[in-house]
Amino acid sequence: MLMKIKIATAAVLLFSSCAVLAQGRDGAGIEHADANHDGKVTRQEYLDARAEQFSRLDRNGDGVIDDTDAPDRANQPQGGKRMAAAMRGRIDTNGDGKITKEEFTNAPTMLFDRFDADKNGELDAKELEAARAAAGRLRERSRQ
Repeated sequence: MLMKIKIATAAVLLFSSCAVLAQGRDGAGIEHADANHDGKVTRQEYLDARAEQFSRLDRNGDGVIDDTDAPDRANQPQGGKRMAAAMRGRIDTNGDGKITKEEFTNAPTMLFDRFDADKNGELDAKELEAARAAAGRLRERSRQ
């Protein structure tokens, strides 16, 4: 049962973190993170967008993301389950099965870091496009 809870919660977190870098289900894309509308997303803008995202994912408003917030992922493809489990391990730092806002906001920024090619702490138009394309490929692989 605990493994099922971890997989379900991790799946939500995996897809939500991609939503900051790609077109999300709610229509908000990376441009949403560009708070000052300068066509670039700084690391701080990315982290601020992630903090806002926590409130949407904490569906019952109890201050944590856990199995009660996650939709049923029983039919999720195996690839998605594996990626979700890996993501879960990186975010739930104390291993209690619940993701706090602090854990969620301070989780590794792997996608941001990967696409910040010049390592200047911001994603420009070219880097944003590369991130969108990669996030799309990630979603496709998770469906397999």
